[in-house]
Amino acid sequence: MKLFLDTAEFDEIKHGVDWRVIDGVTTNPTLIAKAGQDHKTQVKKICGIVDSVSAEVESEKKDDILVAGRRLASWPPAHPGSSTRRRRHDHHDRPAGYGSRRPVRLRPG
Repeated sequence: MKLFLDTAEFDEIKHGVDWRVIDGVTTNPTLIAKAGQDHKTQVKKICGIVDSVSAEVESEKKDDILVAGRRLASWPPAHPGSSTRRRRHDHHDRPAGYGSRRPVRLRPG
């Protein structure tokens, strides 16, 4: 299971990243506006600390959605390579047998 925060509040996202409990963030223009932020600035800022971000665009027409989606995908993170960016799990969190060459049997037989 993966855990995604549905927010645009940077402090909430930062806490989730610091605690290493989130896999990503989903957000939309309404949440970003409620956070009092500019859409482009906030999406880039979120992408700077989270690897997996789902950000909605501001249009409802197919052609406009495609243009806006391509534009959004072209934005580099606000802080590429940020030191706060962490993977949720490291090798100590892996289940027994993870990555071993021998298969782990779950049932006899």
